[in-house]
Amino acid sequence: MTETLRPRTPTRLLDVDALRGFALFGILVVNLAYFASGYPFHLVADPAHGSWLGTTPSSSGSDCCSR
Repeated sequence: MTETLRPRTPTRLLDVDALRGFALFGILVVNLAYFASGYPFHLVADPAHGSWLGTTPSSSGSDCCSR
């Protein structure tokens, strides 16, 4: 009776697989608003967001102190 030898398969680390899944889920959550909006895919500025500074530039320059 000879016993056949099976090749050893490396065991998977379930903790590492869970960590990868959590990381992929985090990436999805972060990009969900981008995916849900049609504006970036059509290369159009989203009207819900202002400029990257959060303010709109005034045409008369800095008028906060000129009175």
